[in-house]
Amino acid sequence: MLKNSIENASDLITTEYNYAKVGKFENSHEINGWQIPFTQKNFLLTYQGQVKLGINARDLEITVRNNKVIVDCPPIEVISNTIEEESIEIYDESMNLLNPISIQDYLDFATVQKQTILKELDEKNVIEEAKAETQRSLTQLLEMIPELRENYTIEIHFSDDQPTFASSIPPEEVDENSAHSYPDTDQTESSSDLQNDSDHPDDQSVQENNQENADQSEAT
Repeated sequence: MLKNSIENASDLITTEYNYAKVGKFENSHEINGWQIPFTQKNFLLTYQGQVKLGINARDLEITVRNNKVIVDCPPIEVISNTIEEESIEIYDESMNLLNPISIQDYLDFATVQKQTILKELDEKNVIEEAKAETQRSLTQLLEMIPELRENYTIEIHFSDDQPTFASSIPPEEVDENSAHSYPDTDQTESSSDLQNDSDHPDDQSVQENNQENADQSEAT
């Protein structure tokens, strides 16, 4: 029921990143890596665009355990990246008859610019902002259910982050068939240490026995 309610409102789980840029395109005919004179073409333009980021609500995993609702989200992904055509303004466009500007030049330019914007998302921590916005949206959506808001706590995590809720769950409550991954413990190392202690006598006892034997030898 919880997952269905989230899927029905999946449009809420998005973050918009708006941008305005100035871009320049240059090109010329070449032979064996050498530019042919008088064949250069170029244009300068400004444009605006929008990136939408979010998650696929169908990939959510929801676990209810001991008055706690745990939502595991897939990684944030780019839903769309569009340049608004009506915002494009062209400046300084060359009119070279030997190498005229084509529609394909504009399409190639748009593709390169979109890839540049995707790199910018990481540099400006837009992905982290999208995660925070998704957490807020999901929490608000789930808290609209009165019973859940009054009786449950909500934890939201992303599959590309380290889980932070494992330590709060007692070991006997962890479901072996659960899809969650938890940090490994040092149980194997601790068991080995205990076994070594049981196999060898205490060092102090050994020293006392050796001293006692030495005293008896001197008395003899």
